Amino acid sequence: MGTTSDINLQDEGRSTGGFEELVVRTQPGQPVILVKRCDASVAGAMNVYANGWLVGEWRLPAQPYIFGEDAFRIPSSQVTGSATTLRLEHLPQAGGSLTSFHYWVYTTGE
Repeated sequence: MGTTSDINLQDEGRSTGGFEELVVRTQPGQPVILVKRCDASVAGAMNVYANGWLVGEWRLPAQPYIFGEDAFRIPSSQVTGSATTLRLEHLPQAGGSLTSFHYWVYTTGE
């Protein structure tokens, strides 16, 4: 077993000062949990939209490690069809950028 300095990790991701948009399958009237894996060492903030409506602000403070995950809840009132368009718009005044490695989408039964 090696030390962390002996381990080489690689992943691919993206960084943007603009926006990301995803169309996800959903169940009408059921909330959605959007989980994001990102570069946790970079602070960032974004407005989250569902089907064009502002849901809220998602802030990701800088952490002392590289890979991180965070979650944002889309309320059931914003999930009206079998597909939902999610748009994440970078807030430049908050500093940092949007970094993304992977997204997971979960539907919960309330």
